[in-house]
Parts: sequence; C-alpha cells; structure tokens
Amino acid sequence: MTPTFVKRRLLTDEEKYRRAIFFYTYYDSDFELVYEDEDHMFDEYDQAILNIEANFKKLDDETKTKVLDFVKRDVYDETVDFKCLNCNKEQFNVDFEMIE
Repeated sequence: MTPTFVKRRLLTDEEKYRRAIFFYTYYDSDFELVYEDEDHMFDEYDQAILNIEANFKKLDDETKTKVLDFVKRDVYDETVDFKCLNCNKEQFNVDFEMIE
C-alpha cells in the first residue's frame, strides 16, 4: 500500500495529560487508573479517557514532574491514509510511528 495522505494533529493539553499519565503508570501494577466513564474508556482517537485530576493526585512527585514536562511540549498525532494501487482497498488513520 502507498501512503496517500498524512495528517498531523496537535494534541490538546487534556489529551497530553491523559497520555502522559497512562504512559508513566503503564508498568506500575500497583497504580489503578481512574477512568471518567467505565463504559466509554476510549475517545475517538482510541486514547484512554482518564480522570486527570484523580489520577494526577495519586502520582508521586517525580512522576508528576514528568507529566507536567510532557504537557509543556508540542505533541502531535501523525496518521497516514493508505490505498492499495492494485485493488483500491483503503486503510485510514494508521499511526505513522507504527509504519515509520
């Protein structure tokens, strides 16, 4: 398949908080994430919908600093759309990091 369109979307601060909290606690088996709504745990971009305030309060000082440093940066989601030149099958919003 050949890339047909690259999209670059700047993350909001809320998305950066959620992503950083998820990332920095992923391997900590003692940390239990608090979600906004247990029935709808992911947003339209397949990111976990975490309760930022509740989770941030539970973090240790070192992890809080890492999260705040992450939020200060410009972070983009980059996705690519593909279309097969033989059969015309299309695949949309493929994470660019996965194919890079």
